[in-house]
Amino acid sequence: MAADSIELSIYTFALKEKNVKKGEYFNLNEFYRKNFIFSTDKNPLLVEQDELYNRFKIEIIKDFKNKFRLNKEGTKGISSDDIKSYSNSNVIDGIIIGGNRGLNHKIYKINDNSNSTGELSNDEIMALPHYFKIWTPPNSQVGILMIQNYSNSGITTLLIDFLKDFYTRYNTSFSETRFVPNEIKESFINRSVVKKVSFIKSKLGKEARQAFNYAFTDEEGIKIKIEISGFSKETPVKNF
Repeated sequence: MAADSIELSIYTFALKEKNVKKGEYFNLNEFYRKNFIFSTDKNPLLVEQDELYNRFKIEIIKDFKNKFRLNKEGTKGISSDDIKSYSNSNVIDGIIIGGNRGLNHKIYKINDNSNSTGELSNDEIMALPHYFKIWTPPNSQVGILMIQNYSNSGITTLLIDFLKDFYTRYNTSFSETRFVPNEIKESFINRSVVKKVSFIKSKLGKEARQAFNYAFTDEEGIKIKIEISGFSKETPVKNF
């Protein structure tokens, strides 16, 4: 772990009921009340937010089924039984354990390449703890997802895919947008130069295709791409 540094990925996210008009997003707390009121509740109006958060947390833990959830390629996995809810702060957080799957990796001590001390088989996981937090502000349609990663090992894609599948069970889509601080954006732009600029036009009408070249009249999949290159190495992005 000495070579690894800790990183933090931050996303905003919104929830939308499937098969409804575009742009109609859930009030986030309404999602909990809509999906975690049970038929056994004598009076749904008396179920407190703390209980709704707790039910959501329990369902996430149950979804792991005491096993690791693998990515589509079967090369990484995550799991958790350590998730807490804080309804007063509209927060759910916890520890996700996860990492690369063993592919018959042999294990050696750093100072001895002759003697293997063991082997990590393909039904084992090299797991590290990763902290995560979900904040769903009251009366808001935008939540915050924070995920801790390591520089040489991350679970962000796996966790987001897990959440998308989880919300789908409740006929709800989970859409996320990565947050990048303005300072980092500006630093990136100030240090970048332009190498190439491309303009692409697709879905050309029949008349436009015919005007360009008569042979393209019936080619509905035609795209036009104009590419400009040969810029000076000193041409900064911020000039565009």
